[in-house]
Amino acid sequence: MARKSILVVDDERPQREAYERTLSAAGFDVTTATSGEAAVKFLADRKFDLVITDLKMAGMTGNQLLQHVVALDRVIPVILISGHGTIETAKEALRNGAFDFLEKPVDQETLLAPVNRALAKLDELNTEIVSASPNMDEVKRMILKVARSNSTVLIRGESGTGKELIARAIHNQSPPRLTEVFQAVNC
Repeated sequence: MARKSILVVDDERPQREAYERTLSAAGFDVTTATSGEAAVKFLADRKFDLVITDLKMAGMTGNQLLQHVVALDRVIPVILISGHGTIETAKEALRNGAFDFLEKPVDQETLLAPVNRALAKLDELNTEIVSASPNMDEVKRMILKVARSNSTVLIRGESGTGKELIARAIHNQSPPRLTEVFQAVNC
């Protein structure tokens, strides 16, 4: 299984380096960006499993970056960090799609707990669907995206391609569906 990739965005070098050390020591593949604009370029070139960003930065703010990430791919969890946070700021960030909101100073334990929670859903999928293909990684991301909705899902494919496995994964990752009985139908 590939290491989880995390994009860390902070315009303050000491903060960026501290987060990078902590996350790298925990076994994550960490890329750092000095601004929201630089982060957007990284996001265009590469897939990340998680984004951690400072709220107050020169140029593009953490909230603006959050909106960009949500528009790009709703599956990528975003953790916002701020030294100037208020309860209202945290509520707004969570309403806009942030996974969590942390207040500075952030120690190792405070940082790793929400990171591990955010990546737990992807880990669950990796135990349900074993693969080493970038195409299947995209399918897993789509499963997480679809699982959040209440929409009906039609899965098509040749016999033996894993349609039932995908359907079961969507069911298991979906809070609205999890309380219902899973019934596979082979047509």
